Amino acid sequence: MPRVAKRRLLKKIAQKGADYLIALKANQRALYEFSKVHLADKLHNENKIFDEFDESYRRLVRRRVFAAPALPGFQKVGWRNLSSVIAVENIRRASPDAEISCEWR
Repeated sequence: MPRVAKRRLLKKIAQKGADYLIALKANQRALYEFSKVHLADKLHNENKIFDEFDESYRRLVRRRVFAAPALPGFQKVGWRNLSSVIAVENIRRASPDAEISCEWR
């Protein structure tokens, strides 16, 4: 969905008083970089809202989700009504002898 169409859709959702969750990609540079800086000191147990191990499909995956209130600075990068920022960490080992990898979303 093009960025303009997405913003229109989110505006309609907000006008109806509903909540929404969107994924942030690195191609939205200003918001992505601001989010990284904002979340850097908030990725600890106090802000952890989910932590689970998944051993299905013969691999081990740990997913942790962190949430933090959005700072007013998000308005400067185009998100006026943003209330929270969420980061998802995936720690994965594909097999017992494989290296462990970590990915943030």
